[in-house]
Amino acid sequence: PLPMGDPRCDVAPDGHAIVAAGAEVRQLDVATGTARARAELPAAATALAIAPDGLIAVGTVAGELVVWRPGDPPTVIAAAHPGGIREVRFVDGGGGLLSGGVDGRAVAWTIVADRATAPRAWFVAAGTTVNGFLPVAEDGRIAIATSAGLTRIDAHATTLLGGGATVTLEGVGAVAQLRPGWIGPLAALSAGGGRLLD
Repeated sequence: PLPMGDPRCDVAPDGHAIVAAGAEVRQLDVATGTARARAELPAAATALAIAPDGLIAVGTVAGELVVWRPGDPPTVIAAAHPGGIREVRFVDGGGGLLSGGVDGRAVAWTIVADRATAPRAWFVAAGTTVNGFLPVAEDGRIAIATSAGLTRIDAHATTLLGGGATVTLEGVGAVAQLRPGWIGPLAALSAGGGRLLD
């Protein structure tokens, strides 16, 4: 059994299935508990997300990013995050995917034909771990929770100095450090992103 709030388990958007990942990813029928579909993973799961259309993304302890549509074979991006993936989250109504890892990178992927394409943007905070993503506003702004603090990314900047380290941004914009210090994966932002709830 997985504990409540485990990042390797989620309810499908239709509410009729639970998706859980460990050594494999399974889609389970809520009413019967039986497996509707399953797929083997290249390594143990560390994070899971489900897009509004049911596409599933899984991050592994070995850093692979797995994208899977139940009923089809999964696609795997090897070494998406060397050292392991801590968080995956669909954005843009399922047209994009964010992944964050022990390597201190947050990567934005485009989803095309149920596959994650080459990264379109990434955030690097050397020496830190990306613990999670928190939506800030409907316009696509997000906050990245890291072991060094909370950073909001808007849309087009290149560098940020924070927490004693230089944070390099590629393909993204205006950035603001919202709060220094370790931010865990279960933190949340209030409506509009004005307050951190952790």
